[in-house]
Amino acid sequence: MPASETSRPDAPPPTRAALCAYCGEEQASAAFERCHACGGLREPLSRQATQNEMGPWQVRNASRPFQPGCSFDTLTRMVDRGRVTRDSVVRGPTTHQFWTRADRTPGVAVLLGVCHACARSVRPSDATCAHCSVVLAPAHDRDSLGLGERRAMPGSDKVDAHVPLSARVNPKRRGAGARVLLLLSLLLNAALAIGWFVLFASTNAAERAGDINEQQATAANEPDAGSRDVSPASSEPMSASADATPSRRVPVGLDPELVDYAERFESALLLAEQLTPEALTRAIEELREIESDARQVGIEPASGESFKALGETVAFLELRHKIERLLVDGEPGSQ
Repeated sequence: MPASETSRPDAPPPTRAALCAYCGEEQASAAFERCHACGGLREPLSRQATQNEMGPWQVRNASRPFQPGCSFDTLTRMVDRGRVTRDSVVRGPTTHQFWTRADRTPGVAVLLGVCHACARSVRPSDATCAHCSVVLAPAHDRDSLGLGERRAMPGSDKVDAHVPLSARVNPKRRGAGARVLLLLSLLLNAALAIGWFVLFASTNAAERAGDINEQQATAANEPDAGSRDVSPASSEPMSASADATPSRRVPVGLDPELVDYAERFESALLLAEQLTPEALTRAIEELREIESDARQVGIEPASGESFKALGETVAFLELRHKIERLLVDGEPGSQ
């Protein structure tokens, strides 16, 4: 081969358009922030929120044919919000991934108040049909597609075609994979538990420190035993004053410096429990107003430039808001 050919550098690969991770649509810019087709955000929290809601269920939607599947919990919320009706076309583990009317789909029909087998009325809480005794709510596995067994087709020379793929995997490797998944799940749950424990412990430690400081201040202002013996009447107003101002509990998720706003903080959390985008928006705005009002009257964080506990609470509600907004605008799996 000529030297000129061996020394020639390889041509750079052609530049390809960036893809949306949710629907696969090509984007005009590699630095896009939101998909122009499905509206998905290109940032880690949105990807994780979508991953959390993914599953083996799909609702047929011609306007969004490339959305990922959703979990049964997400499908249940879609039924509650009227996005899935008896005439909707769905597929999932109980239909072996074949498209079926929602009122004929095991596990989904009961949510719509009808038995999938005999079409008689049932309650969503019923486990079995009172008319035909069929099981209404089969067990659901987030990672199981519910596919039927592979069987040999007429004229096929593949003798193992009827053997499920999982049965042909080395059992030792299957066991190792299951152990790895279990370990990862345990580590994730432990990390979440540790995070909440640290937040709770730091809040309680700050509360205890405030109680100790208050007790020390009260003890410093009380007269000694000799003065109490000489003028007992003078000590009574002091004890009455101490009883009139008990220490206040600091809610978990709120900085001790903001204890005067505890009632507003708890009201905002109660509002957020409605888990609707509108309620979460109002709750986040209320928490931000608490910080703004506190700074206006001269309350500043004990350390750093921000109220740490309040900021973490706001960040958590913002993540929950993104998840609920994603479900309202278009659930993953809205096929």
